[in-house]
Amino acid sequence: GVDVLISALERLAASGRRISATITGDGVDRAEFEAQAKTAGLSGSICFTGALAARKAFRLGRLMVVPSRAESFPYIILEAIAAHKPLIASKVGGIGEVLPPDALVPPGNAEKLATAITAALDDFSQQQNIANLRAASLKTSSNAAVMAENICRFYADCLASGKARKVA
Repeated sequence: GVDVLISALERLAASGRRISATITGDGVDRAEFEAQAKTAGLSGSICFTGALAARKAFRLGRLMVVPSRAESFPYIILEAIAAHKPLIASKVGGIGEVLPPDALVPPGNAEKLATAITAALDDFSQQQNIANLRAASLKTSSNAAVMAENICRFYADCLASGKARKVA
């Protein structure tokens, strides 16, 4: 989805918005994304850092964008919430289990991603307040004790339903 993010940033720049972005991570497509940014005229606005620890990466921007086309549940979402980062992400996999609909965009849709980024930046103080509330909620809903309790409850429900099967 990095290509979608670059396309969204291109739309923002074309609308007259001054933008900058830092894209972290290394992968086989990095050169392609750098070329896309150059072609879009965004070489001076997008910095590709390569692989970085999440904590260091979070310090480089105000807003976290996870434009995935497919994911089960990216751990980076929980890390960003714990770091009090405002978030926009694609509505894929389990991301919708922790982020509300207004923080989600359809995967692969650069126009909607650009709109969401604009809205988040235009009301950034509200987005930061929401991020702070999410972080506080995460501390109570996703700690190890709560997760263990949920797993135990799941297995107890399976056993109680009579649908449990012996696995050889």
